[in-house]
Amino acid sequence: MRNLLQRVILTLSLTLLAHGAYAVPEMRVSGRVDANGDFAFESNMSDIENAEPFSRPSISVADQDPGEWEYLSLVDSTVPKLQVFGTITNTSGSQQSSIELGLMNVFASLRDTITITPTDLESPYQATVTMVVDGILDIDGSNSRVSANLNVAPQGLLSTNDFRRYDTSQTVTNDVLTTDTYQLVGESTINITSLLSFFVLSLDAGATATADFSNTAIVMLSITNLNGDPLAPEEITVTSESGNFGTAPVPLPATLPLLLSALLALSWRARVRAG
Repeated sequence: MRNLLQRVILTLSLTLLAHGAYAVPEMRVSGRVDANGDFAFESNMSDIENAEPFSRPSISVADQDPGEWEYLSLVDSTVPKLQVFGTITNTSGSQQSSIELGLMNVFASLRDTITITPTDLESPYQATVTMVVDGILDIDGSNSRVSANLNVAPQGLLSTNDFRRYDTSQTVTNDVLTTDTYQLVGESTINITSLLSFFVLSLDAGATATADFSNTAIVMLSITNLNGDPLAPEEITVTSESGNFGTAPVPLPATLPLLLSALLALSWRARVRAG
């Protein structure tokens, strides 16, 4: 019953955020640790970017207590992508828990509004938004989960939402969250919200919970004609309120980002420890 209630609350929270006002685009990252569940945070960091357009293309927070816990949260609006990494070990000798706030909570979100303008304003076209999730979850001996959410709301049309909850130890490869394929005509505006989070509720004595989603959750926009053929660059223009959406090169196949991001994560952790 408690797990069901928690899931309902989480889903409602994500839905409210996804349907919030789209006055400005927003990137948000945060990391919080309450290692023994006493409501005294060992770490509580956050950052937000909501200028229009963004004054910073990416934001991140990171902190650690070597041998105890470590986290990283990053949003890059140019790909765009979300990244989270967290690990926490219970060295107390007894189970630790914090059902209300969690022992660890690492969160990343990106909200943007895009405008699609076809050269031929009379011909219909199709638009689909997806988010591809990759990562490794090792959470035996804990009550932990990674959540991913994608919400797309075209102006004047019903919004669609896709949600994932990963709550067992596993490797996630190319798990695609997708929305409805919308048939549009003329200039169209679409609101996009994507979220990725790692939440640890309890941890057995001696257990370690780790979520390495410092690979990439990549958000992609596909625009095609009614036959499913991609429109050529000269046939379509895409702009965004953030000024950044999709300005980075097209993402590489998933296996290469997995390797590269793992190496980057290891390099980042080494730099933190050295510092």
